Amino acid sequence: MEEYKRLFDVYLRMAVRLYDPQRPYDNLEVCCRQCIRLREQLLGMCQLLEATGDMTMEEAEKESKRIISEFSTIRLFHAYIGEGECYVYTEFAPVRNTE
Repeated sequence: MEEYKRLFDVYLRMAVRLYDPQRPYDNLEVCCRQCIRLREQLLGMCQLLEATGDMTMEEAEKESKRIISEFSTIRLFHAYIGEGECYVYTEFAPVRNTE
């Protein structure tokens, strides 16, 4: 379990380190795909820990939600992969009625 916690931290640092906020579009797709790959590996480890009894089902569910949240490409890079392409996610303020 300690090894898993260490890997979680290392994987998160790896995902964030790829991204350069000064030049956000240079490797955005690579960042997103790497983040997704690391997230899937951690989710697999979580399932394995549950299967071996090192984690209860409740702990595994809670940890899975944390993995999905922490390794969200929208949260980390404001982008996501959809239909095979990388899309930038932006939030727009609601349009005010000026009438």
